[in-house]
Amino acid sequence: TQNKGDAMFLSLVSGSSGNCSLISDGKTTLLVDCGLSCKKLEEALDKAKVDPKDITAMLITHEHSDHIKGAGIVSRKYNLPVFATLKTHEYMDLGKIDSSNIKYITPGIDFEIGTIGVRPFSIPHDAADPVGYNFFFGEKKLSLATDIGKMNDNVMANLKGSLAVLLESNHD
Repeated sequence: TQNKGDAMFLSLVSGSSGNCSLISDGKTTLLVDCGLSCKKLEEALDKAKVDPKDITAMLITHEHSDHIKGAGIVSRKYNLPVFATLKTHEYMDLGKIDSSNIKYITPGIDFEIGTIGVRPFSIPHDAADPVGYNFFFGEKKLSLATDIGKMNDNVMANLKGSLAVLLESNHD
């Protein structure tokens, strides 16, 4: 399993058949999107030497199936809160997850999950209310933006100053 104190910023899977990333500061571990089955997620986490029980929460970028396919099952199995914008929650079908695990976020409004600061920011994509994320721990800023078909000033401003950036785009 992951050694406490080890930071990770890792794309577990990326592509039109599924997207899922992992970020951890060694104390708090977050999933960003869950576009793969629970079994495939558990296999990917095992390869990364991360125990699924150590995951604190899941953040969703947007409602497309390649980003949420396993989110409901994983939330139920591991009792994980699912953070997404109101519109994204409205358009997602996660099945019956505990109402206490439905968490609403707003682009531009910072919040914390455990020891990680999070800032969602709007991204250009054909979804209800898609977001990328900045993650803050210590002096470090890491950023993630998926399905970026076109870069814009808002995305560039939010990526600026990042120690590392994970960009994903499946379109020309």
